[in-house]
Amino acid sequence: MVGSGRSGLLSTKLKEYPEESAAVDTIFSPLATAAGALIGGLIILPLGYPLIFILGGILIFGAGTIGYLSKKDI
Repeated sequence: MVGSGRSGLLSTKLKEYPEESAAVDTIFSPLATAAGALIGGLIILPLGYPLIFILGGILIFGAGTIGYLSKKDI
């Protein structure tokens, strides 16, 4: 979903240059995966697996709670 949104945004911003839009989109897709893997690998050493899973769970639960509460106010 994020990939298609990024592709759509790039194609609208660079509609005069469709070749460049495709090239930039091709570069950013694996770059984001590589950056995430590198950052994830670097934080495993100081934090450890259990703490990463706990923090990830707290982040997901917190984001869901904030989304649910924001939806209720509307």
